[in-house]
Amino acid sequence: MPLHEDNGAVVPFVNKPLQSRLRRRAGVASESALTVLMIADTPEDRMAVRLALEAGGFVLQEAADAEHGLKLATSSTPDCILLDYVLPDAEGLTVLESLRQPGGTLPCAVVMLTGAGAADVATAAMRAGALDYVVKDRLDAETLRRAIRSAVRQFKLIEAQRLAERRNAQLAAIVAVSSDAIISVGTDLAVQTWNAGAQRLFGYSEEEARGRPIT
Repeated sequence: MPLHEDNGAVVPFVNKPLQSRLRRRAGVASESALTVLMIADTPEDRMAVRLALEAGGFVLQEAADAEHGLKLATSSTPDCILLDYVLPDAEGLTVLESLRQPGGTLPCAVVMLTGAGAADVATAAMRAGALDYVVKDRLDAETLRRAIRSAVRQFKLIEAQRLAERRNAQLAAIVAVSSDAIISVGTDLAVQTWNAGAQRLFGYSEEEARGRPIT
């Protein structure tokens, strides 16, 4: 490291602009780092994926069979599972179904690794909940990284929508059984919702009140 004199003492020279840029880059890398669980049995495939993802700042876990992969998926919390469509102890689609939680959802984003000409497998995987697929024979580092990031973003949006729907359902149930009159109107002051409490207080049913001006 270059040195310079400071009040007679020799101290390391620090390139502050460079140091600042490195800190910013490190911060961006740490913020965008995603954990990926790869379940694939072929060493060559795992090596290609490993090089592509580690170069992109991903944190990678590896499993060579379905049994080990399912254990890692349960014991850890990956952002994405990269799943081979053929494994020595199970088909990828079977593993995908084994990942399914009691509520019918998957624990994280899933991207399927398929072979060339396996369009039927890719279609079946997407129907089963996978959010994307990558053809192994045309594996490209940037395409793979982009597919994983996109799948994780989609999964987060889907989970946020599910959470909002559950909250809305809970609120709707509370409103429905409330003894108080609870009414909602739009920007035009027309009635949008009208609960049983409002019907008891004002005498109009929800069918009669909905769409009419609140006045």
